Amino acid sequence: MKTELKIGLAVWPLAIPAMLILLQGWQGWLGLLGDFMAYCLFLVVAIYTCVYFALAGPRPTNFKMADWLDPANHHHPSGYDKAKYNVLLDTHFHTRHSDGAMTVEEGIAWHVAMGFNAFFVTDHDTMANADDVRRLKDKYKDRILVMQGLEIATERGHVNVLGLHDWDFSKYKGLDPDERLRKIVADAHAQGAVVTINHFPWSTWGTRPRWQPGTHLTREQAVELGFDLMEVANWDDDISPIDDESLAFCRQHAGQIGPVAATDVHQPDKDPLYGWTLLHVDEFTEAAVMAELRARRTDVLLVPGGLPYPCKHPENPRHAIVKPLAAIGRAIVALHKGGRVSNIDWRGAAAWLGYALLPFIVIEMLALAR
Repeated sequence: MKTELKIGLAVWPLAIPAMLILLQGWQGWLGLLGDFMAYCLFLVVAIYTCVYFALAGPRPTNFKMADWLDPANHHHPSGYDKAKYNVLLDTHFHTRHSDGAMTVEEGIAWHVAMGFNAFFVTDHDTMANADDVRRLKDKYKDRILVMQGLEIATERGHVNVLGLHDWDFSKYKGLDPDERLRKIVADAHAQGAVVTINHFPWSTWGTRPRWQPGTHLTREQAVELGFDLMEVANWDDDISPIDDESLAFCRQHAGQIGPVAATDVHQPDKDPLYGWTLLHVDEFTEAAVMAELRARRTDVLLVPGGLPYPCKHPENPRHAIVKPLAAIGRAIVALHKGGRVSNIDWRGAAAWLGYALLPFIVIEMLALAR
């Protein structure tokens, strides 16, 4: 069951005590207090319902494989040396096996439409996608390289292991955070895989970062620990999709750590297009791509400001029913400015609260005037 639905099962029943309070028929100040309590309970239910439809309700569009396979919907990246680079790679992608909206095969079609010809499937802390990856990589090998990856959440940040064959999660339980990272890097390298440190802005930037200062891996520590790659763009980063600081760091430490641009896509039509990882290979094979990644010979094509999502999908009729509620929910969600949960636009929240309470004030004043 989705987390949003679990919360809803606790929030929506609040409408029951609200109705019971109204049925008491209290008078005077007690009646006013009761009305206010009931209104606030209804308000909580209404706000959560709007947020629920924004985050977990019917998706706005009905995306289909055919939409992404239609050449009219394809984006063709430009602005890079096509004679020098022949691989456009995505190092970070999620499917339904964790918290993504697409199957692995839908992800293949999506990547083709976004202009990629190679990508890693990196679901959160699971290898449940491995059978799909193995089955589909051969089916699409002449069009796009589909490779096995994994995103691991650690106390020191999120890391991707790319090009792995298997992974024993039990080996890392109970380890000190730094020892766990060292073992992840060592075990990845032992099987010919590479390790990426992910989305510094999402993790460490903002007024209230998701990681407290001093707890997240630094860029210098990533180099010392033997990380191979560092994300310098992440389409799904809610703080800054392009990370100029990490790009500058990779340029300064060329040969020690390579820059990569990642989509980190969860919803196919959510994010603008911000960048691609560039490689050159003599043979269009997974082995050749992995050799370049191990050598840290990567470059990036970045698009400041992003490009619009190129595909057109039909509107979902179910979403049309809840569209006004979802729009209100998105406006409420937008009050969160990224990073920690407490990173809220409090002035905006106060304005919303004022507008929400205004109907109650007007109704009570009219009732008193009668």
